[in-house]
Amino acid sequence: MGGLVAKRAYILAKLPGQQAAYSSIANRVQAMLFLATPHRGADDASLLSKLLSLSLNSKPFVGDLERNSHATQNINDEFPHLCQNLQLFSFYETLPTKYVGSIIVDKDLATLG
Repeated sequence: MGGLVAKRAYILAKLPGQQAAYSSIANRVQAMLFLATPHRGADDASLLSKLLSLSLNSKPFVGDLERNSHATQNINDEFPHLCQNLQLFSFYETLPTKYVGSIIVDKDLATLG
């Protein structure tokens, strides 16, 4: 999820009228590396959401990680217009996670496209 947070922070820093400190930081960014970032969500997010709701410990942001959620779509709509001068690298999982037994973020969800 960190990659989604980084993309959103970059978007906010590049908006017109932003504080000079934020735009100054965004202007120094040359590249972004995304490590299994669920750019379009993750299929296991809905399972996690259900498990958390059973334990009465639900987290509202987990729904934002579901495939093609409103939150990820907004980020994906805005980011391409602002990142044209950046080098972007996406890394994805190729082996199942040891404790879960599966890949958490599939290749098609972990690459920008």
